[in-house]
This record gives sequence, C-alpha cells and structure tokens, in this order.
Amino acid sequence: MPATAYLKDSTVRAVAATDYFYFGSTANGHADSKALISTLFTSPTLSGTPVLGSATGTSLALSGAITAATVNGITLTSSTGTLTLTNGKTLSVTHSLTLAGTDGTTMTFPTTSATIARTDAANTFSGTQTFSGTIAGAAFTGTTMGLTGALTAMNATAIPAGGTAGSGLMFSSTANYGVFFGSGAPSLSAAKGSIYLRSDGSSTSTRLYVNSDGSTTWVAITTAS
Repeated sequence: MPATAYLKDSTVRAVAATDYFYFGSTANGHADSKALISTLFTSPTLSGTPVLGSATGTSLALSGAITAATVNGITLTSSTGTLTLTNGKTLSVTHSLTLAGTDGTTMTFPTTSATIARTDAANTFSGTQTFSGTIAGAAFTGTTMGLTGALTAMNATAIPAGGTAGSGLMFSSTANYGVFFGSGAPSLSAAKGSIYLRSDGSSTSTRLYVNSDGSTTWVAITTAS
C-alpha cells in the first residue's frame, strides 16, 4: 500500500527548509518517517513525463534531448547537430537562411560591417583589391588598370606565321588596330597604322612593319643594325 502524507499538527504557518515532511505507512504500522523539506525540493529526480507548466527558475540542465520544444518563441526540432556560441557573443539572424558547405571549414568575415560578394553575378568593389593568385576570365573591363609587374598577353598562343588578326594588343574602338606579332613577313589584315613585330627578323628591313592600307599591305620600318 502506498505511503500517505499527513500534517504533524494543525498549525498553519510558512514552511521552512528545515521543517520535516512526515510519512506514514501500513508497512511500519504507521510509524512516523520523516524527510527534510529541503531534500524534497533540492535537485529532485523526476521520473516518467513530469509536467512543469509555467515553471520559472535561473537554470535548467538536461542530460537528454529537447524534442519539438519552443524556447522564447524559437522552435527547436530534433537533431544531432551542435550549436556553439562563445561566452558573451550574440548571433543575430534577420532573414530565413540555409547554410551549406563542407564539414570542418572556417569562413572568416571582414573586420567591419560589409556586403558579401557573390560568385554567380557581377559585383562592385569600391576599395582596392589585392589578388595574390592568377586572375582568370574571358574578358575584363574597366577604366584603368595599374600593374607593378609584367603584363603578358596571349601567353598560351604560339607565335603564328604571318600573324593572326585579332591576336595582339588592341587600341581604340577601331577593329584590329594595335600591335601584332608573328614569324615571317606579315600577311594578316589589320587597321592602317598597326604595328607588326617579326620574331625571326634578321636585318634592318625585316624586324618591324607598319600597315599602310587597312588590309594586308605592310611596309617595313628600317631599323638600326
């Protein structure tokens, strides 16, 4: 038969932690058994599924998972992931986001507030950008470009015989107006006034040429030996 709890006397007063809670049981002939009030409410162990209602306190330590629970309006769903915040730090999220990446990677953000660039659309950078590696792309546009090292153009193209239209350093909006290169005498079509550098020139009249008609006519420029 389960034990029954009763009042030792009928005195009505505030309960103190040093007071005793008395039990009686048929197992011991209703002999008094007692327990300090403080032991009943200090780190109690609750079994089953206790209902706390609108319980308040300063801390709550759980050794198991919180399933489909809401804390201050935030719904926590069942998961085996880990969210770690350094002491004193705040995470603020203003929009719905899905973060994806490779496990174990670290993303370092700027030291000041900024807009993160994207890789699938054009970006506008207002500050000076420093790139330590090679910049690869189909085309680059802008108003100025400053280089502290060498400028290499068409480094994957072998020197063509007679030159190739469109392969060189171009200037202005005029098509094929620029500096071209090749082996042997020039045969490419280029804008009038363009320059041709001959890789195998061996005399004062075979090293350098200028286009004279906006087509395929090139005139040798006499150079000093």
